[in-house]
Amino acid sequence: MAATDGIFAVALGPRRDEPAQELRFDVGGRFWMPWHDDPFPEGSAHAVAVAQPWPAPWQVPGWQRMLGAAGAVDETWCVYELRDGRLEGFACLESRKVGLGQSALFCVGGPVGAPPSPHDFGLAMRVLAYRQEAVFVQVEPQDEPAAEMFPSKKWRPASFKRFFEPCTAWVDLAKGESEILSAMKEKGRYNVRLSQKHGVEAGPVAPTDENLDVFMALLGETLGRDGFSGNSRAHYRAMLDLLHAESWGGLYFAKKDGEVLAAGIFSFIGKLGTYYYGASTSDNAKRKFMPAYALQWRAMLDAKGRGCAAFDFLGIDDPAGKPGHLAGVTDFKLKFGPEIRRWPAARIFVTRPWTYRFLRWARWVKRLLRR
Repeated sequence: MAATDGIFAVALGPRRDEPAQELRFDVGGRFWMPWHDDPFPEGSAHAVAVAQPWPAPWQVPGWQRMLGAAGAVDETWCVYELRDGRLEGFACLESRKVGLGQSALFCVGGPVGAPPSPHDFGLAMRVLAYRQEAVFVQVEPQDEPAAEMFPSKKWRPASFKRFFEPCTAWVDLAKGESEILSAMKEKGRYNVRLSQKHGVEAGPVAPTDENLDVFMALLGETLGRDGFSGNSRAHYRAMLDLLHAESWGGLYFAKKDGEVLAAGIFSFIGKLGTYYYGASTSDNAKRKFMPAYALQWRAMLDAKGRGCAAFDFLGIDDPAGKPGHLAGVTDFKLKFGPEIRRWPAARIFVTRPWTYRFLRWARWVKRLLRR
């Protein structure tokens, strides 16, 4: 066995040139110890994440650095396993506040790849949660092989807070353009063509502060109209900077007569295009031009042109259940005739049961008072 084989962890800072805290897991002793012999192979982790059939942005190390720079996460740990000196699998775990001054670890869309020692890998994640004094560690896997790494004897099928919805809607971009249009619901196809008839033009724009201001203004209208919550301007700024630097997409506008009526942030990572954030005018006289449909259609075509195999609308209500908080956007997304994909159940390992129960009770009371 190569000297570098084993399970390791590294704290990812906002910048790659910052000194990083590195650890190695002692499987027999069940503890983490300082490690300085070999640097984290971030380039390999990036390549493995992007090459996945359904790449999760939250598992790309650069994406995590972006979240750190924007202040969206307190800290990110990357747990990874090497075999014969080669990175085989990893998981990015975000440290986030969960209330009452407490923190927890969240693995969104991971692990990635195939850690050779899945039992020990899951154990290492649990021990890291103890080491960081996290109340719990939560995993939201994107496929069944990853979910199987977290057996129910240790990990309960539950979640404290989900970061992506259990169901998503996606379009197969392997089809031809006419086939994609034909697969849409009649109303969706009609609205795409109606936007074209009204001369709505959609496409990418430069990630300037001025354009970001336009997006933020439309987003304010959208959040007020739909009752959602948004992120800070610094978050969108950092995200656009990353997408631009990596040529992974960015900000799109839909305009009529020079006026921006809808805007969105889209990512094109590996074989997957994703509708990440959207905003549109609340002026009904202008909404009738269907700018949001023009925006999505252009993004789908750009994703296809980049070689993406699918376009993900990133979250809908469960079609088998009652309409929920995403009812409006679900109706909009389903007009594009997508297939429905259901993710595996989230898993959670609680390190401090009484604190966890109190936090859940506090969240329940908070929701009750909002009604």
